This record gives sequence, structure tokens and C-alpha cells, in this order.
Amino acid sequence: MKTMKLTYLFIFAMFFITSCSSDDATSEEETATAEPTLIGEWIGVTSTYNGIDFGDPEKNIIVFSEDNTAKFTYLEFGDNGEDVIREANYEQLDNVLTVDWQGNFKDMETMTLTVTTLTKDTLVIQYNITLDGVITETYTRL
Repeated sequence: MKTMKLTYLFIFAMFFITSCSSDDATSEEETATAEPTLIGEWIGVTSTYNGIDFGDPEKNIIVFSEDNTAKFTYLEFGDNGEDVIREANYEQLDNVLTVDWQGNFKDMETMTLTVTTLTKDTLVIQYNITLDGVITETYTRL
């Protein structure tokens, strides 16, 4: 009888250990293979115009939300040094990011950006501001 109890205890313990190990491995695999996402808070690292350093990228913060809204904050960018905040809706289709400013920018309703790099920690976007000018901005996740 004592041997039976030990046998059942051993089988139960092996089942428990095996289940925990399998769940952990699956979670790690899912995390490692998860697609990078825009969702989250990003701060500027570099900004170039036609390859030449441009602006103060560390003063740019973008927050992308799951409900397809985004908040763009430009620190100390206002006329009197105040922060400027613009909210928009966005849609991402592959590497094309369309931003609908909803009238928050004069003479600009929508803007199309190209996502050239998206990893868990890095976002690089490009967009044209004139016929011959391309801005490339690099962000890191906060």
C-alpha cells in the first residue's frame, strides 16, 4: 500500500513538473516570435533631412494606442517654449502608416509615413515634406 502511494505521488509529481516546464517554454517561444508592434511610447533618437542631422529628435515623443489613436508630443516646441501636443488617428498596413490629423495641423489632413524598421525597441519612419526632401526619424521604445 505504501508503495502504491509513493508510485502515485511520483506520477503526480512528474505530471506537474512536465506541465510547468511545457507552459514556460511555450510562453518564451511565443514572446520570441511575437510580431513587433507600434503600440507603446517612443522617444526620438535621430532625425535627418536628406541624410543631414535635423532638429532635436529627443524632444519628440509618440504614443501609439491599441484603439488606433496616437499622441505626438513636441517638447518645448511652442511659441513660448511650451510643449505642443497633437492627437491623431492612425492606420498601419504593412509598412505604410497613415496618420489622420483630424484638423490638428493647418493645411494637412492626412500624412503617409513609411515604416522602414520596426523591432521591439526601434522604430524608423520616413516621409516626404517637399518634392525633394525626405525626413527619416529613429525612435526608441520607452
